Amino acid sequence: MSHRQHLRHTALVIALASIYPIQAFAAAGVAQFSVGDVQVKRAAATVALANGGRIESGDQITTGGTGRTQLRFTDGGMVSLQPNSQFTIARYVDAADGKQDSFLVDLARGGMRALTGLIGKRNRENYKVTTTTATIGIRGSGFSMSYNPDGTLAVTTELDAIEVCTQAGCIGLNIGESALVSSAQALPSRVRERAHWNPPTPRRLITARTDDTDTEGKSAYIIVDSGLALAGAGLGDGGDPRLYLDGTVVRKDGVISGYLGKNNDKATGSATIQEVTGSEADGDLMVLGKWEQITWSGTQPGSPQNFGFVLGNVTPRSALEAHNGMRAEYKLSSATPVFSSTGTHGELLSSSNFLVDFRSAFAAMEANLNVFMPYPENMAPAGESVIVRPEGTYYSLRGSGTAVNGGFSGALAVMPGYREQSMYCCGEDSNQIGTGSFTGFFGGKHGEKLGASYAASLGEAGNIAGAGVFAKGESAPIPEQNVSNVLYYNNLQLHVGDGSGLLTVGQGEGSNAIFTNYACSSSGTNQASFSGSQLRSWQSTSNSSGSIAATPTPDLQPIQQYGAVGQPGSYDFIGWGSWQSASVNKSDVAGSTLADVHYLVGNASSLNSGYMWSGSATTNYKFIGGSNPTATSSSGTIVGTINPSSHLLVNFSGMGAQSVQANLDLQFGTRSVEFRGEGSFSNSYYGSTITGSGSAAFSGMFVGSNAERAGIVYGMTDSSLGKIRGAAAFQTSTPPTRTYNYGN
Repeated sequence: MSHRQHLRHTALVIALASIYPIQAFAAAGVAQFSVGDVQVKRAAATVALANGGRIESGDQITTGGTGRTQLRFTDGGMVSLQPNSQFTIARYVDAADGKQDSFLVDLARGGMRALTGLIGKRNRENYKVTTTTATIGIRGSGFSMSYNPDGTLAVTTELDAIEVCTQAGCIGLNIGESALVSSAQALPSRVRERAHWNPPTPRRLITARTDDTDTEGKSAYIIVDSGLALAGAGLGDGGDPRLYLDGTVVRKDGVISGYLGKNNDKATGSATIQEVTGSEADGDLMVLGKWEQITWSGTQPGSPQNFGFVLGNVTPRSALEAHNGMRAEYKLSSATPVFSSTGTHGELLSSSNFLVDFRSAFAAMEANLNVFMPYPENMAPAGESVIVRPEGTYYSLRGSGTAVNGGFSGALAVMPGYREQSMYCCGEDSNQIGTGSFTGFFGGKHGEKLGASYAASLGEAGNIAGAGVFAKGESAPIPEQNVSNVLYYNNLQLHVGDGSGLLTVGQGEGSNAIFTNYACSSSGTNQASFSGSQLRSWQSTSNSSGSIAATPTPDLQPIQQYGAVGQPGSYDFIGWGSWQSASVNKSDVAGSTLADVHYLVGNASSLNSGYMWSGSATTNYKFIGGSNPTATSSSGTIVGTINPSSHLLVNFSGMGAQSVQANLDLQFGTRSVEFRGEGSFSNSYYGSTITGSGSAAFSGMFVGSNAERAGIVYGMTDSSLGKIRGAAAFQTSTPPTRTYNYGN
């Protein structure tokens, strides 16, 4: 910008800030995600802004040529920054008071997209975005803006209305309208072109290689596209599904001949394209195909034969955030053949789908994949539970997963026939014959598509793999659910802990209580009541009987009060949350009124039942979600955050000694707190239970048919912060394996 523009811009910011004096070092929110070159300047120090990093009033955030970040403020508002942007939080106050609130920020260069939080809703006059030439106020809740190469400013409203003002006056913009600001002295003008907010166009390089000619003696052309995702799965070595969200595709005379992912994972060979939809230019490209002669090198080597894949543009996370609070069904639109180690080719049926619950920080997914496989010549139908037709068998692959930054993964349970034909009881699927996994990504500008790959074992029918493209149907709000006497819930566990220390079940500072339901029948008065994925009440007349009724916490900030992976009622469901207060009726709980409660709920895995369980000595369970931790002292309760780097390390050793290490990194204002706990887990026909005692105590469970998920409620005492409580859930990409123990 010119020196004169800079002086005007500085004067504008100073004038506004003089009305609302800057409060440096006041908590403003967190960076929900941060990729590439993103820096935050605070006072005299400049450091990299990482995922989950704290932002404060007074911070200046700068993105480089590869940098992107999404900021979530304590009032629920969000700001996404494009590369080469400079953004300053001039004054931010979330006082829950329309007279004291302030959201005053400045964009000096680059581009941003904003969704208004509670500050703008309580008093829209308190919400202002300043630039070198204009000030943007709101009458609605969403807009985009970016500087053009010629120095002009483009502004587009997305939700409701905004107001764009310069020294010459103001104009109002309704939904979908755009304006161009040429200078601070000129009135903004309405234009048709929207503010640029598209995913980066893949970088393309086309070269002619005279040393590599085709059969007619003409030079072969090599086309390189970067920034494209790949999800694929195959048979043989390295046949597990693979996912790369930002890689490079090499095409030789129109034929895909290579893919280079991160960490130098490289695929070579010759692929056959089955279907192409969308385009790179529009940001919704989806390419479906098979790679029958593929060789991988790098961190995931091997030669997975008959490799089915889908590649394309990944939906920006900022676009997926627009679906928060909604559930969508993605229906199968096209698929590769289902490749099999027996040599047959099956079919992924049109009834296959993904159900997706969009959350503030992630999406919870339920996969429903229905497969038909022809019989190999040497294999006859077996088992009364198999749905048979003369030429083959149906299989049902069910599971759930988590989506982060546009990519997702999860685990599958394989059933003969459709899921409705099977029964889940006490941690076991009575008809389960195999396991599998899936990976994929959301595609299109707004998540209109989904590309997924999968691989699974069918037991005696061999291994299968394939890929498909799914199209998004209509969305609806995540429904409320009241579930009573449902068979899937007969192994439900509830773990709770509170900050007042009233609970006495368990050891040490954890002060946790466990509620379980062991009855393997659909009779009784057992009931779990949910609002969406938030547990509202619990009642059980089975072992460890008791009831609990909760009052949800309305204002926990800045991230989320509750969340879940999977759907309430499914065998691999796990949920977490926090309550302002709860009343308990249980014989072994001292005190009936609880405050600042955190809970974990889910269908606990049965790690016993005659099976030997084994896995890596340090199986890593990565953080997928949790309640905001609270710290309660005589001064009151403050709310913190949990770093996404938090994890569990679990040792599976058959029926012998098992251990669990909890490694949680918490943040309360400027204070960082490490929660480091040691514990173990017990194997029971009625479900697993994780316990850790001492100064850092926790309790929880494993969830899923192969213990692919885990969760804990945790507690400790800090000398200055008081009693710290929270709940967290985790998932592993390498679940333990089980073999039948004939000696049991």
